[in-house]
Amino acid sequence: MKKDKLEQMLTFTNDKITKIEKQLKNYPTGRIQCFNNGKYKKWYHLENGLRKYIPKSNINFARTLSYKQYLVSSLQDLYVDQKALMKALKCYNNYDSKEKEFIENENYAEILKHIETTSIEDLEAWSREEYPRNTFNPSGLKHQSISGNILRSKSEMIIDQLLFINGIPYRYECELMLGESIIYPDFTIRHPKTGEYFYWEHFGMIDSPAYSQKAFIKIQNYCKNGYFPSIKLITTFETSQCPIDAVKIENVISQYFQV
Repeated sequence: MKKDKLEQMLTFTNDKITKIEKQLKNYPTGRIQCFNNGKYKKWYHLENGLRKYIPKSNINFARTLSYKQYLVSSLQDLYVDQKALMKALKCYNNYDSKEKEFIENENYAEILKHIETTSIEDLEAWSREEYPRNTFNPSGLKHQSISGNILRSKSEMIIDQLLFINGIPYRYECELMLGESIIYPDFTIRHPKTGEYFYWEHFGMIDSPAYSQKAFIKIQNYCKNGYFPSIKLITTFETSQCPIDAVKIENVISQYFQV
């Protein structure tokens, strides 16, 4: 992973920490505790060593304390991320790139100039360039990734974050002319070593018959135009009962891009 990626991730994490710490100042003191009493649940407000029952008539207070607890839990995770990123950056600052050292070695310049290589800097510049995006239903963009992208689903957010963390150049919902129609693949990706194009479509509601039919038509359209699943077309699927997770997505990225 490049140093600038780590720095961006740390900045993003620091910003989230600051935001949540500011939010927590507006919440009541103490925390909530929940007990399962047979068929019923009881809520208690814990503060200064005392426990006070929260009646159902005051459910909004229980909700407020529950959300506060969620923010506290998120903050604890962010502190762990912050510490790990700072440690990684410290190691990075003490490391001299072997790849850069090799490329700059004059003894190999004559050999390397005859080899066509794709510069990772060029690919990263490509990923940052402006491009024609999908303008359909902008209100559906709700999930912000550490990359800065805002995505339509939590699963897409995980894919986006793992591509970003692994230093894979990509674009989200970039326009593609496929045959006679314009489509917007979820992710347009460049292989970090070869610069080859890959397209990643994530189908997140495959247990819906109508959605599944549309997904099948979309894959057919790719095939008609020379993009076949498992070759240059990456396809992932999930249902409400079988959601995809970060481990599976990381495995897909490793399989295709050997990171």
